[in-house]
Amino acid sequence: MRRVHGFGLFLAFAFTSVGAYAQTLQQIEASHQPGPATAPSSSPPPSTATASLPTCGSAGHQTGMPCRNTSTFGDSLGLVFVCMLPPVLGLCLSPPHRLAVAPYENDRSIYVEPVQVGEGRYYSPDSPITRYGEWNAAVFSAANQRIYAHTVEMRGWLSPVMLHAEWTRFYEPSAPAVDTLDFLRLRIGSNLFGPSISRFEMYPLAGLFVLHGSTWTPAFDVGLEARAYPVKPLVIAGAFNAEFFANGPALFDSKLDAGVSLGRLDVRAGARWVYQSNAAGFIGPTLSVSGKL
Repeated sequence: MRRVHGFGLFLAFAFTSVGAYAQTLQQIEASHQPGPATAPSSSPPPSTATASLPTCGSAGHQTGMPCRNTSTFGDSLGLVFVCMLPPVLGLCLSPPHRLAVAPYENDRSIYVEPVQVGEGRYYSPDSPITRYGEWNAAVFSAANQRIYAHTVEMRGWLSPVMLHAEWTRFYEPSAPAVDTLDFLRLRIGSNLFGPSISRFEMYPLAGLFVLHGSTWTPAFDVGLEARAYPVKPLVIAGAFNAEFFANGPALFDSKLDAGVSLGRLDVRAGARWVYQSNAAGFIGPTLSVSGKL
């Protein structure tokens, strides 16, 4: 009964009613703008912590939600030195194996083993073609709010190192002030385990995140992506991303999906969840198609 009760609380938290937060995309963006300056006052502080916080807003619009401007941009940048360690670690530990462009072309592994010839290395002509890039297109529809999105991603591999670029645009038809919100990511990571796990990829990632609605707001991005090809033609993929801003609370974006891998093409379906502490979290189904290059 305790597990059922806890799961019920999670659902109630994830599917917060729309009426509790009006115009979710606007609230997400406004919470990362600098709070309004207040003049010094000799009056005693308010009795509650919530009342002492300025309300977030932009262009004269007050949202009524408290800002949480407790962090600084310097604090966010300081995380770079910690969060960049996993990619460096993966780069040092991974052998010079490359990923196959068609994961199930080899029955034993998704990795292409280099063959030693003299002092150099090369990939055997009869081995699977190695993967150098990947494109991905996805659509999303929130189940608990009128929010929709499309995503375009590009990935490139340089040995174990992966470069990742992403653009997601969210639409909220019911919000007149900010009806679209963009998520932009540019980051680097590496395959943490390499061929030591024959049908699995995992990438710690770090880089730049930009939130764009009516303004451009940068943040430090850290994330983790994983993908598994356990049994032909199944593919399972997941991602967790955290964005740390100079002002306001952290933003979390995660997804989990599964589907089929057909040669160079993957087709997956699953769920995506976007959460920020002072805005309504939204969750819903997502459908994606990706092609390996």
